[in-house]
Amino acid sequence: MKTAMAMPRTSLDAMGSRGREWMERDFSWQRIAAKMAHVYRWCVKTDEQPDFVLTET
Repeated sequence: MKTAMAMPRTSLDAMGSRGREWMERDFSWQRIAAKMAHVYRWCVKTDEQPDFVLTET
């Protein structure tokens, strides 16, 4: 926290922008819906196992 508080405002703004882009890219409702559709296709055997689904072998 001390390190972040000592950073220049421009660095903090850039870090915040990168964090927002990451969240929008990986955790938006559109992305979640696409992942769920992939899971459903896998469940009915029309697609490969998603890399984000872990199963025991």
